[in-house]
Amino acid sequence: MKILVVEDNQITAELLTEVLSSQHHNIDVVVDGEAAWNVLLSFNYDLIILDVMLPKLDGISLCRRLRSQGNYTPIILLTAHNNSTNKVTGLDAGADDYLAKPFDINELLARIRALMRRGGLTSRPILEWSFLRLDPSSCAVTWQEQPVHLTPKEYALLELFLRNQQRIFSCGALIENVWSFEEPPTEDTVRSHLKGLRMKLRSSGVPKDPIESIYGMGYRLRSKEKLEQFENFQLKIPKVKTDSIQKIWQRGKEKTGQRITLLEEATTQLLRNELRRKLRVKAEQEAHKLVGTLGMFGSNRGSSLAHEIEILFQGQEFISQEQAQHLSDLVTALRQEFEQINLGEIQEIPQNPVSEELQSVLRDSEAKVLIVDHDTEFLSTVAELLTPCNCRVYTLDNPLHFWDILAAEQPELIVLNVEYTEISGIELCQLLRNHPLWNSLPVLFLGNTTDAETIHQVFAIGADDYINLPIIGPELVTRILKSLERTRLLSSLGKSDVFTAVTNQSQNELQ
Repeated sequence: MKILVVEDNQITAELLTEVLSSQHHNIDVVVDGEAAWNVLLSFNYDLIILDVMLPKLDGISLCRRLRSQGNYTPIILLTAHNNSTNKVTGLDAGADDYLAKPFDINELLARIRALMRRGGLTSRPILEWSFLRLDPSSCAVTWQEQPVHLTPKEYALLELFLRNQQRIFSCGALIENVWSFEEPPTEDTVRSHLKGLRMKLRSSGVPKDPIESIYGMGYRLRSKEKLEQFENFQLKIPKVKTDSIQKIWQRGKEKTGQRITLLEEATTQLLRNELRRKLRVKAEQEAHKLVGTLGMFGSNRGSSLAHEIEILFQGQEFISQEQAQHLSDLVTALRQEFEQINLGEIQEIPQNPVSEELQSVLRDSEAKVLIVDHDTEFLSTVAELLTPCNCRVYTLDNPLHFWDILAAEQPELIVLNVEYTEISGIELCQLLRNHPLWNSLPVLFLGNTTDAETIHQVFAIGADDYINLPIIGPELVTRILKSLERTRLLSSLGKSDVFTAVTNQSQNELQ
C-alpha cells in the first residue's frame, strides 16, 4: 500500500517509516498539515496516518477538509491526548480510527489490518490471480501454496496490479503509486523492478506473466479471459485439409481460367502478327501471376509452363513464327494442365508444433504480416491460410501504395516478390534498408528464378529469406511462420526487454 505519514516529530516519523516499509508499504512523510493537503491534491494514497497536533493546519481540520472535498482515504489519527472527547472529535471529523501516543507498533499494524478486513482499504483480504495469492495482512505471496520471495518494491507493484485488475498503469502512474514523491525513480528503474518481478514469478512456476504490456500505454494485470485463452491455446502450423484447399480453389478458379484465356488470345494474335504491345505486356503479367497461383495448388508443371510463357513474352521485341508457335503450344499445354488439376494429390502438411518462443508471443498478440504481390488470388489464398495461425495479414497488389500501408499498419514481417511492374522488389527492399525507421524490418522474398546472380543480389541488399516458386500453400505458411519465429526471437534478444516487452534500440523511433 501507499501510505502518507503526516508527523512533525522526526523520531516518530522515522520509526513509522522503518516499520511500515518492512511490511512492504510505500511511505511518504510530510511534517505539517498544509504540506499534507498539497500532497493529497496531487497524489492518491491507500491510507493516511495523521498526527493531530501539527504546524500550519492541525490534523482534525485537515481531516474535515478532506472529507468535505470528497476524499475518503482511510485515516488513522495519532495524538498525545488520550481522552474520549478528543477521540469523539476526531472520529466525527471523519477519521476511521484513533490511536493515542505513546502507541505500540504491533497495535498500529493490527489496526491497519482491521481497516483492511472491514473494507476500508480493500474489498478482499486475499488478493488472487489464478493460483497466485497475496495476503496483505501477512505480506505473503504464494503460487500454488508455495512462497514467492519478493523485494518490497516488487511486492508493492504486484499488490497494485492485483488491487486494480482493470486499470492500465503507465510508468508515471507506477511511480506515483509505488515510490516516494521525494525520490522518484527513472522509468528505466521501474522497468527493472518489473523485470525482477516477472522473473521471480516465472522462476516460481507461474506459467504466464500476470502483467501484460499494453503497447503505447503501460501495464496491467492480465484478464482471466486471456489467461484461459493462454492455457487452452496451442499454436500449431495447421494441417490444411484437401477440402479446405478445394474451397479456396473454387473461389479463384474462374479468375485463373480467365488469365489463361487472355494468354490464348495473345498467342492467337501473335500467330497472325497482330499482337499489340499493350496485350503483350498484359500477357506477360498474367503469366507471372499464374506461376504463383498454380504452384499454390500443387500444379508444379502448370507453374513451370507459366514461367516459360512469361520468359518468352519478356524476350526480344520481335518474336519469330517458330517462337510464336512454341508459345501457342505452351499455352495449350497450360490449359490442359489447368483443367486436370487434382487437388486430391496435394499432400496434407502434418501438424508441426511451433517453438515455445513463438507460441508464447502469438498467444498474446497477432503477428502482423504484409504481403505484396500483383496476384490477388495468391494474396487471398495466403491470407486465408495464415489467419488461423494468429496472423493478421495485410495484402497489397500495388507496390506504389507500399509506404502508406507500412506506416499505417507497422507490420513485423514483409513478404515481397522479386518482380513488379511498377518497381522491383529488390529496389523496394533497398529503400527499406536505407530508411532510418524501417532498416531492420525483416523481408522474405518470393521468386520464380533459381538464377544464382539474382538470389545473391536479393541477399546482398538485405533480404532475410528467399522462397523459390512454385510452393504449395501449407508449405509457404510454414516458411512464413518460421521467419516470424526468428524475427521475434531476435527482437526479444537484441531490441527489447524479454520481460517488460519494452524496446531499447532503434525501434523506439517507431513508437
